[in-house]
Amino acid sequence: MRIPSSIENSDILKAMRQIDKQTPRYPKKRASTIYDLHHGGRIYPPKYVLSLANQFPNGTELHGFTGGTQTNNFLIARGFADIRNKKTGKKIVIVAEDEDEATAYAEGKESFALHRKLERNPKLARKAKNKRLRDTGDLRCDACDFSFQEYYGAIGIGFIEAHHTVPISKFKGRTRITRLEEIALVCSNCHRMLHRVTPLPSISDLRTRVKKKG
Repeated sequence: MRIPSSIENSDILKAMRQIDKQTPRYPKKRASTIYDLHHGGRIYPPKYVLSLANQFPNGTELHGFTGGTQTNNFLIARGFADIRNKKTGKKIVIVAEDEDEATAYAEGKESFALHRKLERNPKLARKAKNKRLRDTGDLRCDACDFSFQEYYGAIGIGFIEAHHTVPISKFKGRTRITRLEEIALVCSNCHRMLHRVTPLPSISDLRTRVKKKG
């Protein structure tokens, strides 16, 4: 599972303060094995820090996520850049994460499989795309406004990806028919980013994030 993006710098600092008040500072079984997080002259187990940090935005300790690259990248991206290999003392930098299509997404394998099955309903996706073409003459990303046709020319005509906007958790085991208005059209980049966050963000949430960067 992926680490929730709702964990912020301030939550990580709170987790560190909590660790500093504990005796012992952390359980032996929660000690780090390969990497140490260095901050304020103290050493912390990176995975344990994030597990505790999740309590503040999400109400519970976080379990089931992977340490190593994912944990290190997450901490570095939030300003905690002094992570070192325990044996060599070498400082860690952000590196690319290994991903396959299922494990790259935050929903979990079962939910992701169902989500993608819905998104790959060719008839519904085609209907949504054709309606957009009739209405606007182009297929622009609902989040970032990117147009494959505009950027790539002839090879981009008619291309966009369909995204199912209703979180799988809303289904609660029930079979339901997807409505056309529940299909968003997004570029490949935005589609990937939508699935990297839990809970699944709305198109407007991602659009706001994109606008802030613009």
